[in-house]
Amino acid sequence: MIEILSQWHFEGVCILAGAIGGFIKAIASAEYFALPLFSERKIFFASLKSVLVGAFIGFVVDTHPVFSALMGYSGMDVLEMLEKKLHKRLETATKDGDESA
Repeated sequence: MIEILSQWHFEGVCILAGAIGGFIKAIASAEYFALPLFSERKIFFASLKSVLVGAFIGFVVDTHPVFSALMGYSGMDVLEMLEKKLHKRLETATKDGDESA
């Protein structure tokens, strides 16, 4: 029981470290941190997405809290890079499909 509890404690620390890494990235990239806005029953998360992605990555990569914080910091950059590569690949595939038609 103690080992299970200590494992959950360690994962909680890694999640928190990843969230802190995402928080620092949000502040460093935008020079401020935008809190979520509530407008017409909709929530706009603004910079909070970096914290959420950082916390998730901190949970997935739970080898060490420092590593979780670093991965939380770079999490949004990695996702944006993957999005650009996927978008470029889709554009190339669409152009190739148009030329062959």
